[in-house]
Amino acid sequence: MSTESSSTTTVLNTDSQHDMSAQATHIELFFRGRQYAIERQDLPFKIGRDPQSCDLVINNDLVSRNHCTIEFRGRQIGLLDRSTNGTCVQVGRTDGLFIRDNFYPLAGQGYIKLGENIDLADPDLILFKVLFKPQ
Repeated sequence: MSTESSSTTTVLNTDSQHDMSAQATHIELFFRGRQYAIERQDLPFKIGRDPQSCDLVINNDLVSRNHCTIEFRGRQIGLLDRSTNGTCVQVGRTDGLFIRDNFYPLAGQGYIKLGENIDLADPDLILFKVLFKPQ
């Protein structure tokens, strides 16, 4: 009987459709039939209940006056939660992740829900799409 072990190596193709030097250039948000096309230089973009200070106003008891901001850090566009109740983010087909008092980088497309879990039938769901430009 042989005691040699046989191993298999799996090689993954890690090429992505985006160059690794690509950086996010803008983000599009879709909320209640309205599109917000936000260029990187127009960030931060504020979301919350206060019409005086927010770019996107959502009237809901679970939404803080200044709930979160979409901002640019390093080479990434992301969401910074500043709320009491947190923000749920779902990227692609992943499960939603609750963010509280933290920055979360956004990529591709997905959903944002302020103050509670994501329900695809919810009219207060925000759809996002991050766009890139190769350097």
